[in-house]
Amino acid sequence: IQASSAEKAFLHAQVTALLLMVLGWSLNWKKSDFVPKQQVIYLGFLFDTETMTISCPADKILRLQSLCKPAMSSGIISVHNAERLLGLMESVRPVTPLAALHYRSIQKQLLRANSVVRKPDQIIHLSRKSIMSLSWWLSPAGFVANASVEIQSDANKDRGGAHSSRGAFMQRAWSS
Repeated sequence: IQASSAEKAFLHAQVTALLLMVLGWSLNWKKSDFVPKQQVIYLGFLFDTETMTISCPADKILRLQSLCKPAMSSGIISVHNAERLLGLMESVRPVTPLAALHYRSIQKQLLRANSVVRKPDQIIHLSRKSIMSLSWWLSPAGFVANASVEIQSDANKDRGGAHSSRGAFMQRAWSS
């Protein structure tokens, strides 16, 4: 919904919601937001339509780093915590170009630890390479500096297209 002011956009969103309800649709009010915004968190990422970027929200970065710190300082991690950490690292991969490069060594150690039978409390002694990878996730010049992707898009009445700062490209005709 677009409008010339935030107030009009809010009003148009309310009218649209009312029309949808009259037509028999049910709305999920917890997931609905009628206040116009240029930043919205969607699918775990922060979409910013003003700067045209998609990035990790600060709370997700802090959560990931809070799992990295104890493992890096002690040099050990449990199988369960390694799984949690790798899951979080994988979740930020869409906006972090070098993510996979910096979790492969930890992933390899986890696979070795789980090769016979999975024991969640089993301790993994992190290799030097894994500790170096963890330091990248904690470094201001590493993960935090690379935790976003720039997007650009354009459209006309026949087709639309977009590309990202990572080289991904999409173009298609509108369906009728």
